[in-house]
Amino acid sequence: MIRQRLENFITIVEKGSFSAAADSLYISQSALSQQIRTFEKQLGFCLFKHNTHRVILTAAGLSFYPQAKQILASYNNAVQEARFAEYTSKAQKQRLRIGCLGEQFFRIWTDLFHLSHEINNEYAPVAMRFSDRTELYRALYKGNADLSIQIFDSDIAENGLLFTPLTCTRELCIPVYTEIPEGKDFLSVDELAKYRLAFHFAQGSCLYEDELRAELKNRGFCAGILEPTDFFGADYGIPTFLLIPEIYFNGNIQRTIPLRWKEGIPVGFVHGPSSGSSVSRYIEWIRRTFAQKGSPWTWAL
Repeated sequence: MIRQRLENFITIVEKGSFSAAADSLYISQSALSQQIRTFEKQLGFCLFKHNTHRVILTAAGLSFYPQAKQILASYNNAVQEARFAEYTSKAQKQRLRIGCLGEQFFRIWTDLFHLSHEINNEYAPVAMRFSDRTELYRALYKGNADLSIQIFDSDIAENGLLFTPLTCTRELCIPVYTEIPEGKDFLSVDELAKYRLAFHFAQGSCLYEDELRAELKNRGFCAGILEPTDFFGADYGIPTFLLIPEIYFNGNIQRTIPLRWKEGIPVGFVHGPSSGSSVSRYIEWIRRTFAQKGSPWTWAL
């Protein structure tokens, strides 16, 4: 009952009217209004100013709204988790909660699910989306998520997590105010010397790109470095290569050339120190299958 009343309140606020909310909730406007008044009596304060034709929140309603959204989200997540736990228990499958950051990583996990359909008879993997790495790493460390796929970086260990390598991804060079040299299948670090370079990650966010910055500096190379926050305000017309790990590349730009430096950027599984044998077994099974069947991704080296 509380869940329904929270949902009613949130829908009214987000739809901007009682009538639109009632249509969305498939109930009459009068029934919705009565339910809100009953909810307000239960709470002990008014959520809306009822002497107006517009939806106007009271001071209490404004304060309550963000907390109500959090409570409803927590309730829905708890129900989903419990249903999933019940399903895996009845099906005698191991529950596996996969942490995903952004659409690229969700696509990568989808490819892995297809690659590993045999072991999915034993495991029940489910994707969990996170807005940033801090939130994801906290969930992995606390055991609220089981594993994720990420590019290797020093902050993995700094957050008390473990990294198990799977493959490497190339760093792509996308030309801006310039052309890809004719007859070239890749660029070396030496060949980057005459170009300005725009890095995908801010300094301190990707170990590979940080090491590349240091290598260029030690050699006295490159016509300048642009950090991500400086790119759109940079001087126009200077021959530039925009650097981006291929795992982040959406394929919309045809003119790209890979950088050949080191083995590429390590990509692998990130998991907590107490993730357990079932997670370790799943990771090792994926790694063996990956080695036997080959990569499902065109960007793998």
